[in-house]
Amino acid sequence: MLFPSKIATAGKLRSASEGWLESNRPVTRRSYQIIAICGEEGLSSLDSILRSFLGPRNIKRKMTMVTDGTTRHLQCLTLRFEADDAERGILSKLVHRLGFDPVIRHVRWESVPS
Repeated sequence: MLFPSKIATAGKLRSASEGWLESNRPVTRRSYQIIAICGEEGLSSLDSILRSFLGPRNIKRKMTMVTDGTTRHLQCLTLRFEADDAERGILSKLVHRLGFDPVIRHVRWESVPS
């Protein structure tokens, strides 16, 4: 039987529908940053994408910094976020979505050491 209806954990039997043991560890929030380069007209588009992705979620934006890019027509936008491991997937989807936007010239994300 591949999927038993009872799972033995720590000397007790638990039904499979109850799931695995819940841990009492605190949720670790890590810092990530997204760097996007776009034209000046792309900042409003980027802002609307951020609002639609992050509006209903618990991901906290820590910092937003806009600097001039390599040429005078480009802007470099740096966004810092705090997210736990479950919310990290949302950031990954956000970067993926930004990569398909025609006004975004370059996008990448990285973890920020604490």
